[in-house]
Amino acid sequence: MNKEELIQKLFLANRTHASGFPIMTDTEYDVLWSHLYAIDPHSPILYHTANDPSLDINIEPHLYTIMGTQKAFNMEQLRPFLTRFGHTELILQPKYDGCAAVFYRQDNGEWKILLEGDGKSGRNISCHYDRITFRPAEFSNMASVELILPVKDWKDSYGANPRNVVSGWMNRKETDFPSVEAVPHNNGRFEETYKFNGDMDSLNELLLSFHYKWSKIYPIDGVMIKVKDEELRLRSGDNGSVSNWSIAWKPPIQVKETTVTSIEWNVSRLGKVIPTVIYAPIELCQTTNTRATGNNAQWISDMNICIGAKIIVGKAGEIIPKIISVKEHNLPNNLIIDCPMCGEHLEVVGKHLVCSGPDCFSQMVHKLEYFYSDNAMFIKHIGKALFRKLIRNPLLYKVLKTHIYALLEPEAFCIDAILEIEMGAGVYNQYKNSLSNASGKRSLIVFMVGLGYPGLAEKNILTLYHYINGAGIKRTVRKEVITSFMKAYNDYHTALGIFKIFKFAPDPKPPVNIYCITGTVSLDRADMIQYLEKYQCGYSKSVTKYLDFLIIGDNPGKRKIEDAIRLNVPQITEDEIINYINKDEEDEPSHD
Repeated sequence: MNKEELIQKLFLANRTHASGFPIMTDTEYDVLWSHLYAIDPHSPILYHTANDPSLDINIEPHLYTIMGTQKAFNMEQLRPFLTRFGHTELILQPKYDGCAAVFYRQDNGEWKILLEGDGKSGRNISCHYDRITFRPAEFSNMASVELILPVKDWKDSYGANPRNVVSGWMNRKETDFPSVEAVPHNNGRFEETYKFNGDMDSLNELLLSFHYKWSKIYPIDGVMIKVKDEELRLRSGDNGSVSNWSIAWKPPIQVKETTVTSIEWNVSRLGKVIPTVIYAPIELCQTTNTRATGNNAQWISDMNICIGAKIIVGKAGEIIPKIISVKEHNLPNNLIIDCPMCGEHLEVVGKHLVCSGPDCFSQMVHKLEYFYSDNAMFIKHIGKALFRKLIRNPLLYKVLKTHIYALLEPEAFCIDAILEIEMGAGVYNQYKNSLSNASGKRSLIVFMVGLGYPGLAEKNILTLYHYINGAGIKRTVRKEVITSFMKAYNDYHTALGIFKIFKFAPDPKPPVNIYCITGTVSLDRADMIQYLEKYQCGYSKSVTKYLDFLIIGDNPGKRKIEDAIRLNVPQITEDEIINYINKDEEDEPSHD
């Protein structure tokens, strides 16, 4: 469907909705909305659909422009909002599935009620005042509200979609319909304070949980995420159509009840024993689901999840299913006390059960899989199933346990002949070709990341590597990360002394400048970072005192600019940094 067809369909949907005879459900509308948003996010048809002011029946102007709401139909679409505001306190509230309106207290003390309309004007529905239940003490002289029918008052005979039904009632003159509630959009009955910790998976679980809880009280079609601080809201402003400080998370959401049939326990490469809950098959969002990963052992215990328990499972669009709550259980929990792989007694470390067994095969398989994966050394034709087979050979197990990198040059460890037998000639030849292709292309940084020591990410390694090679250190690094780095750096030098064939890529050069970007630049941001890397410019996600400059693009974030001013970080445009680089290239002496 092209842009014009989408606009026409949404226009018709808005018009029929406004006239009180809606032609589609909210979910169907959201699908069309998201398709048009992907093509033209600024199309005016996307915003304020509560009524159509062109139907000139009792249309009056609002005192102030009422902004629409940004929407996210999956977790990835939340990332820009969380990147900007995740550092501050947020508020989670229901996204009510009713009809938006605004209450105004007049000079005579009586209330005037306008539908939200296009945000500039809306239909006067004050004639329905006696059919709307609200508490004046909760309202200021002006309040944005949702007119909604609570779940307990809903009857199937009213219609198929709560939003369409209430909107239909509000858009007619007759008052022969049940009373509806006016629920404030701000400072309402339901509100949860939240601080984003960077874990999108746990946020998804939290949103599903609140959606399920609130939907038992009111019809809702998502969860609102808002900035709590009023001053920050004012500074954030809007883009002319929607407020920047709030967003509605509203993917297709389904929840169903099922029964736990078993709990699987798997050991990670760091020894944490991770539970997977297996349950009777259910259909969610057009897929059959039978399992959900548990967070940790403490979570299993706190949720009282056990075999035979009745559980509620939810799924939001393409996101993996999550267990929202336990409805019924009569059995003790099924926590284990010994490692399912090696039999060693498990230790309780924080929220986790941890296997510290020195001979745990599962940990070793995960470590090997990670080290040789595409994210690390990028060696093809070897994976989890093959690693399980290889470490059952006593000699290979002994070598790989102490030198995880031995497969990069098997001749140096005298295991090449054994590998050919265990792998088979065909797989062994493919693996050797992959080694040749990787040689000289993977740096010591990737090697050290692949070793999997705690807290050892690429950024930390680069900082510490340049520091021990004489460069200044431009960020704070935790002590445990330094300990991990020294272990990994020792492994790297051990490997260098052993390898005769496999080569590492040249050592990375220390960055001359550290920079951050705010706003939209002409290149894709990833391309810009890659471009500047060639000129020894290191990228930082945030503005810190160690920053050399902040690159300002279009529509820059106010917070980063304020931080740059406070920390005396120079601000330059994209053109200025590129001109600076080009000038340096022109100034270099010619070697012709």
